[in-house]
Amino acid sequence: MVLRSLSNAIHDYSRFTMVRPFDPSNGCCTGLLTELILLIVILLHVRRGVASEWPIPDVFYDTKVIPEDHEVTAYLFKNEIESVFFLPDDETPVSISVIPCASALEWNVTYSTYNKSEQGGRPYYNYTGAGKHTFTLHGKLIFKLSLRALTSDTRVHFFATKQSNSAAYPALPRDYKVEGAEVQRRRISVSWKASPEETPYDNIITYCVAISRGRSYPTHCSLNAHLYGDSYMKPPVGAGFGFAKEKKRFREMERRARPVKAAKRGQIVYKCIGSRTNYIYTRAKPNTKYFIDVYVINNNTNRTSAYTGLELKTMKGKKVKSLKYNKLNKVTLSRPKQKEVLKFKLTSFTSKVFLAIHACRGKVKFQVMRRGKTIVNTRVRNIKKMTLRDLEPDDYLVKITNSRKGRRNVRVFISNSSQVFQQYPDLPNDTRVHVFEEQTTCNNVTIAWVEEGQRQTYCIYKKEIPVSPKKKRRRSKDSCKTSIVKSSEKIICKKFSRKHRVGKKGVTTYEITGLKPDTAYQFDILVSRRKRNSLPYQSVVTQTSSEC
Repeated sequence: MVLRSLSNAIHDYSRFTMVRPFDPSNGCCTGLLTELILLIVILLHVRRGVASEWPIPDVFYDTKVIPEDHEVTAYLFKNEIESVFFLPDDETPVSISVIPCASALEWNVTYSTYNKSEQGGRPYYNYTGAGKHTFTLHGKLIFKLSLRALTSDTRVHFFATKQSNSAAYPALPRDYKVEGAEVQRRRISVSWKASPEETPYDNIITYCVAISRGRSYPTHCSLNAHLYGDSYMKPPVGAGFGFAKEKKRFREMERRARPVKAAKRGQIVYKCIGSRTNYIYTRAKPNTKYFIDVYVINNNTNRTSAYTGLELKTMKGKKVKSLKYNKLNKVTLSRPKQKEVLKFKLTSFTSKVFLAIHACRGKVKFQVMRRGKTIVNTRVRNIKKMTLRDLEPDDYLVKITNSRKGRRNVRVFISNSSQVFQQYPDLPNDTRVHVFEEQTTCNNVTIAWVEEGQRQTYCIYKKEIPVSPKKKRRRSKDSCKTSIVKSSEKIICKKFSRKHRVGKKGVTTYEITGLKPDTAYQFDILVSRRKRNSLPYQSVVTQTSSEC
């Protein structure tokens, strides 16, 4: 009765797993030997207490025979050849998928028949690579796959199926290459075509993106092995017959194992983005090579397929200048839409950082960014002051963009001291200097300007210039050109007077006397605080009356 049960078990086991555990290269392939080995395998697993349902991965560990429609895993030592087998039970073509993890593989397939007179195996197929590879076996033969890990110890997955349109792994589109949509100095945009399994109503598919500066990861298990670190595959519980020699061999193999270690933090960027088929990476470095890999994951089976990765290099970038604290930083934008990038660094938590941006002429766009995130985005005409609060220690970028037309000079003043920052003067939005024509005589001219309303010093300068018959009055629109007063004569310096204030701001008038009749004069006003960082109003030119 026991023998009959074992015989039936052998028959069912052979039919279910197609297991004939022998090395066909030695030529001893009789049916009796095959049944004896099968009987040993049956007894082995009966000893484990499994009689009704066979644990396919455990059987694979002992027999090295790839089952159908079950993904199994083996552990390979570097530069050591490991063999696995596949024994089809009929003539139906079978697809075999080999999926390396931590290392590229070199492997070949040989075959032999069940004729015991044949010696060795005949070459059938060979391949070398690090990506998932699928090939087809034909014929009721004994197939042997011999594999060697090239760069490190590694796991490798096997999957065999007779289904022509197997749904074991997510389907890829015809063109499954990752495409670079945009590459800038610090920004990479990539896209790819959707998987045919993607539907508008079911969350079956998830896309994940890996970005690395070191190498490409052509399989998802390759990414996991290097991102989180690989591990040695210990024998399953109950493996072998329990002999002391076997246990010693298992311990020795574990000591010899050298699985790859996890990558250092930041070396691999990995992110799953749902059903989107595009991704923008904003933390790239200029003039740097990147490898981008995309994986599609079936949420129901947790199996993956990999797109063909992309290798690219970001654009070269200029060396970013650092802003100097408590000093005037000058920027020149000579072309329309030109961008200039500066940076400032904080080594500790800072509650307040003070910034003054002075667009000498026209309007510019001003941004402050941290790790790709914009924390200030504004447009500046003339002068704008701002306070950045509660800043973490990090590098901060300041981006200044020119408007569409004209050359721009921009000044940036930065300080983390409110007392020092108060030394930087203010200018009103209206920096024009007005001349009262009706009060102009041959010796006197009355001018007026808008005060910002702070305690500042205003200095008035005059200079004789040649009379221009075509244009009697002209103004300089560049409010940074203080050099125009170097050859001028200082008339007076006065502080803000509260009696002229209208609200927070006031209009100041001043009568300039002792001028020559019928003479053209240029008048300039410089505003400063504590004799530092003078800023000019627009120059004005007028001519005294010829008749007194």
